[in-house]
Amino acid sequence: MNNLTLQGPKKGLAVIKKEVEKAITDLESRLHVLADFPIGIRLHESRVKYDKQIGMKTPRWHVGNTSADGSIDLLHPNSFEKHSSHSKGNFIKVLKHELWHAFAKKIADAAAIPVWLNEGLAMCVAGQDVHYKNQRGYYIEENFAAKLSTEHGWSTYVNHDAYQYACLFTCFLAEKYSLEKLLKLLRSLNKNYYHPHFEEKFKEVFGISLSEAERDFANA
Repeated sequence: MNNLTLQGPKKGLAVIKKEVEKAITDLESRLHVLADFPIGIRLHESRVKYDKQIGMKTPRWHVGNTSADGSIDLLHPNSFEKHSSHSKGNFIKVLKHELWHAFAKKIADAAAIPVWLNEGLAMCVAGQDVHYKNQRGYYIEENFAAKLSTEHGWSTYVNHDAYQYACLFTCFLAEKYSLEKLLKLLRSLNKNYYHPHFEEKFKEVFGISLSEAERDFANA
C-alpha cells in the first residue's frame, strides 16, 4: 500500500506492517470503501513518548489516538502490557478502532459525526463490543445520545459509561437494522452538527426517531 506510512522501532516493523495492511483490507471489505487516502501511523515504545506526541497526559487505558489531520498514534504492541491496561492481544482491535476514524472521514465526506456514533462505530467494527457485552449495569439516561454528541458532552460523561453506551447502542443498531444503514446515515450528515437536523436524518434512515431507538435499546 503506497499510501501507508508506518513509523516505529525497526525491529519487527515489517511484521507489524503486514498486520496493518491486513486490518485495512478487512475494513475495506466490510465498509465497501477503498482506503485510497493517506494513512500515517506512528508506534511509540513508551507512554512518555506517546503522550509527548499527542500533547497530553493520558490514562493507562489510552493507547490510540487519531489526530484532526488523520494521523494515528499507537503504543507499540510490545509495550501494551508494560505501559497500559491492555494485553498485547488487543493491539489489532485498537488499530482497527483508530483506522475506522480515518475511514469515517471519507465515508462522511468530512461532515460532523456525533461523537457517540463515531466512537460507537469504531468499537463495533473493531470487535470491541465483546468486552462491553460482558459487563452489566452500564449507565442509561434518557436522551443520552444527544448528550454524547458533542466533544463537551462526551467529556462530561466519558467516566460515566459513555464508551459502553456508545458501543452497545451502535452495535444494537447495526445488528437490528444493518451496518449499511449506519453508513448511509454518515453519508447524509451535514458539515456542521445541529442535533435537530441529525434527528431528522436518523428518522429518514431508520424509520423511527432516535429517542424511540434508544428506548428499544434500553428494553432489549
